[in-house]
Amino acid sequence: MRAALLAFALLAACDSQGDECSGAFIEPFPIALNFGDVHPATSGTPESAPRRKTVLLHNTCGGTLRIERVCIVEDAHDGVEGDTAFEIEGPDRAEVGPGDVAGIRVTFEHVTLNTSPTPGAVPPDRAALIVQTNAENAPTVAVPLCARLVAPGSQHEPFECPQTFPVPPEGLPELCAD
Repeated sequence: MRAALLAFALLAACDSQGDECSGAFIEPFPIALNFGDVHPATSGTPESAPRRKTVLLHNTCGGTLRIERVCIVEDAHDGVEGDTAFEIEGPDRAEVGPGDVAGIRVTFEHVTLNTSPTPGAVPPDRAALIVQTNAENAPTVAVPLCARLVAPGSQHEPFECPQTFPVPPEGLPELCAD
């Protein structure tokens, strides 16, 4: 993961906010985590759960970015409230210097297949990773999370992972309240 963070930081270092940049600015990458179709852990396929991906948080400005809170909201496997499928580890640091990157690992894992009343139209699980910081451009960032747990060999329509959790420019500090 360190190598990926370093590579991203070096590539992103070319993205300057210009001379007016003095505070912290956050730029998440990717802007959405789509795990796609995942098979149960017992299936033994390359697509088996658990599946892990990392969100990188790049500080593109001159001030120190402070990651204050992270959480997952609206996580309800197959629409069942309280039955979660996504977990987070990190961030790997609380402060991110100018041009540097922090990472948050997201894991999708569940044992129960997604279902649907309509054959062939199994909807994915959807949630949002919330990152609250001191960033001037976006104090609250919402990264969509999507995945679908299906049986190996089953055929399903592909799905997108759009931003479904709008965040106003001033942020939503109460989302990850303790």
